[in-house]
Amino acid sequence: MPLGIHKAQGDTYGEAIFTGDRGTLTIQNGGGHTYGESSGTLEFEFTGDGSFLASGDITVSSNRIAGHAPIEMVNLSGSIPYMRGHVLGSDGKGLAGYGLFVGSYIDASGATHNIRASAYLRACMQE
Repeated sequence: MPLGIHKAQGDTYGEAIFTGDRGTLTIQNGGGHTYGESSGTLEFEFTGDGSFLASGDITVSSNRIAGHAPIEMVNLSGSIPYMRGHVLGSDGKGLAGYGLFVGSYIDASGATHNIRASAYLRACMQE
């Protein structure tokens, strides 16, 4: 399930548990394409009209072992204070959302940069 930050686009996977109009997505790791070690949690509130609100924290690291340019992200962490999205598909197993990311990243040269960026969620759920 791609959950990423537009400054450092990537992929993660995790476990989602939904009960009634609330739920939690626990990020277990990076998907291996861009993000390696990753963690975090998003809390969901479903509004009853096919949409949701979510917020939480995320920490990711680059999956690349070598070859970073000095200004490329190697670690990123922060919060998603606001995300809004929709439940998709006739079976309700798809989620798509966009929100705000506020945090910082460490580049390959070791410098820390504060950032605000858009965050996105595209998920295909399975039971």
